[in-house]
This record gives sequence, structure tokens and C-alpha cells, in this order.
Amino acid sequence: MRRARILLVDDNKVNRKLLAAVLEADGYRVEEAGSGREAVEGVRLLSYDLVLMDVQMPDMDGVEATAAIRSLGGRRADVPIVAISGDIGDDIAERCRAAGMNDHLGKPVNPETLQRVVAQWTRPAGEGGQARPAAPGSGSGQGETPLLGGLAAHLSGAALLPIIDEFSEGAAARVAEIERDASAGDLDRVRRIAHDLSGSAANLGLTGLSRLARSIEIASSESDVATVRRLVAAVPDLLRQVLADLARTRAAAAAGGPSRSAAAGDDIHPGGP
Repeated sequence: MRRARILLVDDNKVNRKLLAAVLEADGYRVEEAGSGREAVEGVRLLSYDLVLMDVQMPDMDGVEATAAIRSLGGRRADVPIVAISGDIGDDIAERCRAAGMNDHLGKPVNPETLQRVVAQWTRPAGEGGQARPAAPGSGSGQGETPLLGGLAAHLSGAALLPIIDEFSEGAAARVAEIERDASAGDLDRVRRIAHDLSGSAANLGLTGLSRLARSIEIASSESDVATVRRLVAAVPDLLRQVLADLARTRAAAAAGGPSRSAAAGDDIHPGGP
């Protein structure tokens, strides 16, 4: 049986790798694009069964990319496109519909909802709407390492190692950026970075860090410089806790032994305001 082919579009590499790993564990073929322009070119060149499209991306966002794909003409222009966004207010929802998007997934992405929506849009016409069963090795079965929350909880330890590495290596740089931009009063850049950090932290189940970053995003959107700077000042200490937890989680996963990561089901990061 032919495996459905999915194009996953997100400028956040951690989110992309995490979603791709979950989908591949469910038996799908997944290719990645890091921007809206890459997505349009990908669909122009290759045939996909589904496009999962992040909405908020720089340069060409997901709505613009969808409109460009719909204008290609032919069968490739008709590929189902599902929006992925943490902010789906009426204005954004209307833009998505007008551009030709077929469905929507909220952030952080719920694994069961992801499975159901992807199965719905990739099954051949006339087939039932049953989602695939959870892939073997997903979750925290016997002999596996209970790791993080969110989407990450549906992967085995070994599959999570590169994702933990990607997040850990990039997080410090992102926090340094957000501190510098907050100090300079560049709230538009602060908002974009905080949005990015909040999403990837939420998908890894790092709820305290995600909530704090989301609060910074909101304060930046409201041009509340004093609140932004106060919240940003709390990020480095919280990030140090998170990275230490992730290092322990990674070590346990690499060793293959059972371990309850502090970053897993427990919200030990009360740093959110």
C-alpha cells in the first residue's frame, strides 16, 4: 500500500523535526520546507497528498503560500492544505479560508487531533475516517523512557534525541536575541522570537517556558515595554532549569533506561507569570 506523502512547512526547525518524527512513526512519508516560498516550489515540482502549513512565517506566510499554490493550476493546485497556527482569530481564519486552506490545527498540536486530521485528508475517497493506530514505540510503553509532554510524549527516547539537541542548541541563542531586542525596544522582533519559542516549548511539553514566552509575545503586541523587559529578565534562569532537565532526559533516553523526566508530565517550571 502506497504511503501518503506529506509536505510539512514551518520556519521553526524544532517544530518541523518533531512533527515529522511523529508523522513518520505513523507511517507517512514526510518532506520538510522551512518557508512559504520553499513550500510553493515544492508543490510545483512534486505531487503531495497533503500540505501542513504553518501560518506565521517571515517573508511569505502560510496564507500567501497557500494562495500561490492554488494559483499554480492543474492537479497540484488542488492538494489539501491544513493550516497550523496558535492564533486563529476570526480575521486569520477568514484569510485562511479565502486563500483556499481546507482545515486547521491549533498550536500546541494535539497528537490525537493531528493523527485524525492527517488521516482524514490523506485517505483515498470512499475510505472510512479511521485514524491509524498509534505507532509501535510511541508513548511510554514497557522498556521505554517516559520523556517530555505534548507531541514529544508520542516518541520513543531514541527518536527524541535529535529534537532535544536541536532545541537545546538553539534556545540559548534565541534568548540572547530576545534580551538584546527587548533592551533596544524592538518589540516586533521580541514578539516574533517569543512566538517561536513559545510554540516549540509547548510542543515539547515545557509548559512553564511556553507560558512565559507567550506572555512576552502578548506584552510585545500591546507595546508594553516595561512588562516585556520584566518578563524577559526572568527567562535566563528558567531556561537554565529547562536545559538541565533536558540534559538529564537526554542522558536517560540515550541509555535506554526508564526515567521520569522532570520535564515530562510535571509542570516544574512555574516561571510563567
